[in-house]
Amino acid sequence: MGLFAAVVAAVVTASVLDYRAEQMAQAERILTTTLEDTISSLDAWFVRGEQDARITAAQTGLGERYVRYRAGTDPSLPAFVTDRLTIERDLRGYACVRLYDTDGTLAFVAQRETECDPGHDSAAEAAVAAVETGEPAYVEGVSRSETAWHVAWAAPVRAAGGGEPVAVVAYVGDLVAAMPQLMQQRPLPYDSGDISAVRADDDGYLIMRSSAAFAPQRVDSVPGCLAANAGARDGEIIVRHGPDHAGTQVVAASSPWRGGEWLIVSRVDRSDVIAPVWRFAALTGVAGACVIVAAGLIAALFRRQTARRYAEFQAHCRTSEALEMRERFLANVTHEFRTPLNSIIGFTSLLSQGYSGPVTPEQERQLGIIAESAQRLLALVDDILDLSKLRASAAHITPSEFTVREVGEYLQDLLAPLASRKGLVCDCELIDPDEVLVTDRPMVERVLLNLLSNAIKFTDEGSVALTAESHDDDVLFMVADTGRGIPPEDVDRVMEDFHQVIEPGGVKPVGTGLGLAISRRMAQALGGDLHVTSVVGVGTTFLFRVPRVYQPPVDGAAQV
Repeated sequence: MGLFAAVVAAVVTASVLDYRAEQMAQAERILTTTLEDTISSLDAWFVRGEQDARITAAQTGLGERYVRYRAGTDPSLPAFVTDRLTIERDLRGYACVRLYDTDGTLAFVAQRETECDPGHDSAAEAAVAAVETGEPAYVEGVSRSETAWHVAWAAPVRAAGGGEPVAVVAYVGDLVAAMPQLMQQRPLPYDSGDISAVRADDDGYLIMRSSAAFAPQRVDSVPGCLAANAGARDGEIIVRHGPDHAGTQVVAASSPWRGGEWLIVSRVDRSDVIAPVWRFAALTGVAGACVIVAAGLIAALFRRQTARRYAEFQAHCRTSEALEMRERFLANVTHEFRTPLNSIIGFTSLLSQGYSGPVTPEQERQLGIIAESAQRLLALVDDILDLSKLRASAAHITPSEFTVREVGEYLQDLLAPLASRKGLVCDCELIDPDEVLVTDRPMVERVLLNLLSNAIKFTDEGSVALTAESHDDDVLFMVADTGRGIPPEDVDRVMEDFHQVIEPGGVKPVGTGLGLAISRRMAQALGGDLHVTSVVGVGTTFLFRVPRVYQPPVDGAAQV
C-alpha cells in the first residue's frame, strides 16, 4: 500500500506541475494574442488618420478655392471648409480638424468643446513638417495637463496640376480617448491584467495603462520591460517572467512599436496565473486519496472520459466539415441565382411597361408580383452569399482587368428600368471611362449596385447619379440622390449590421438591413472604404473609394 501511495503521490505531483505549466503557457498565449491585436488596432488607427488627412487634402478644387479666398475672390470658402472639416471630425471622432496656411497660420478649425492643447500644438508642428517635406507628416505629444495624448496628421493641399502646397490639412486625434475603444474587444481574463504603452520622454518615461484609464503618467525609473526588449525589432514579441519595477512577480509580453519609439506591453500578476493551480492541487490531492481507496473506479472513469473526449473531437471534426461543405454549397448556389434573378427583374420591368406589346391590367398586376418577389429573393440571395463568406472569416478576392466604362454601362443597363418606373432621372457621368482597374469586378459591382438600389428605393422624385473618376492610385465612385435623406442621428449608424432607418410614419423599410454593412466590408476587403454624407430633405451621397490595382495583404503585416 505504501508503494501504491507513493506512486499516486508522484502522479498527483506530476499532474499539478503539468497543470501549472499549462496555465503559464495559456497566460503567455493570451498575453501575446492581446498584444498582437492591440498593436494591429493601433496601427489601423494611425493609418486611418493619415488616410483621412490625405483624402481631405486631395479634395477636388480645395486648393484652387483656397487660393481664390486668399486673393479675396471666394468669401464663401470659410463656411464651406468649416462644414467639411466638421463632418470629417464628427465622422471619425477626431479632437479637431484644422486648415493651415503654408506659413503656419491657422485658417479654419473644426474642434470639439475642449480645445486642442495650446501648450503643445501637435497640429501646427505636423503642418510645418508637411510643408517642409511636401509629404504627409504626423506629430504626437502629451498635453500639459497630462490628460490627453494628441496625435496629429497633416497633408499638403495643392492646386490643380500639383506644384508647391498652398495650404495644409491637419487632423488631431486623442490617443487617450481612442485606446479604450481600440481595446474594448480584448479584455484580459485576469483581475490584475493590464495593457500599457510606454515611450521615452525628456523627463523620463511616459506610460499609459488600461488600469489607469490610459491617462498619461510620467515615471523616472526605467521600466523593466524596456531592458527586456533591448535590441528587439518591431513585431518581435518577448515574453518574460520576473519582478516588475515595483517588485511584483509578473508574466509580461512586450514588443517595440513604430520604429522602437513605443513599447506595447500586456501583463498579469503571476499570482493570478497560478491561483487556479492551488485549487487544482487541493482537488487533485483529494482525488489521489480517493484513488488509493478506489483505484479501479477512477481508472474506469478516466478511460470513459478519454473515450468521450475523443468521440467529441471526432464529432467536432465531422461538424466542421459539414459546415464547410454547407458554406461552399450556399456560396455556389446563391451565386448562380443572381444572374437569372437580375434578368427576371429587368425583363419583367420591360414587359410591364409594354415594350413587347400591350399588357392587360391583370397581366400588369401579376408582373408586379413577379418583380417584387424577384427583388426580395435577389436581396436574400446576396445576403446569404455575403454572410456565408463572413462566417468563414474570409473575403475571397479574385482580381480581373476591366474598365470604369464597363462597370458604368452594366449598372446603367441594369438599373435604368427601375429608375424609369419611378420617374427618376438616372445619370452616369464617367469622368475617366477608360481607366483600367485590376480588382474583383463582381465585388465592385455589388457595392455600387447596393448603393444605387438604395438611392432609387429612397428617392421619390428627382434623380440618381453615378459619378466615377480616378484619383492618384484610386478610383472614386460617387452615388448621389435627391431623396428624403438620412436623419443626423442615423448617419453614423446607417452602415451597421441590421440597422434600418425608419421611414416617415414609423414604417420599417423592406429588407434585411445588411446591404450597406456588407458593402462597407466589401469596400474594406478591396483595400478601399465607404463614406456617407446626407441632408434630410436634400439627398444622400455615398463615396466609394477602391484602389485601381488590388494589393493582397502581406502575411504578418498586421503582426507587431
